[in-house]
Amino acid sequence: MDAVPDTILAPPPGVTVTVECFALRLADGGLVARRVAGVLCDSPDRTAATLVKLAGHPLDGLAVLHSTSWRWENGLVLTYLCCPDPLNDAAGEIVRPAHSHHNDTENPSRPGERWFPAGDVLHHGIDHFAWLCEHRPDSVATSRRQFPALWDVIQRQGQHRAGQINR
Repeated sequence: MDAVPDTILAPPPGVTVTVECFALRLADGGLVARRVAGVLCDSPDRTAATLVKLAGHPLDGLAVLHSTSWRWENGLVLTYLCCPDPLNDAAGEIVRPAHSHHNDTENPSRPGERWFPAGDVLHHGIDHFAWLCEHRPDSVATSRRQFPALWDVIQRQGQHRAGQINR
């Protein structure tokens, strides 16, 4: 086995790295998210905060921004969730969580080689947040105190928990 380098390597030339962020909000008693995406231009965390307009916003330091997954779609896509949406009334691409129950994995050792609809990616991220509520409550405590209704819905909807795509 080759040794793992001590430094972080940049993507190979010609590989695009996209950062997408789903900013959560309540609508009609359920969760929806404003989806924004752009090319990696700084660290992934700073890129996500900039894209979702959290950087410099009064919610910066209160909202939870969390990396939830990656996938390969003609390039690397890094996914983040932000709760709550700093621009709660902003128009844009609004996505509802979905759970399509895909069951076509040919090789579970290569989980990132399939395309997933945005609603499924969002659903997976909500599972991450629900897991944080249960297992790392200190990481969401400040936001949860300020936005209890939003976090209660996250905990109810995130029933599959993070760490896997449920089939």
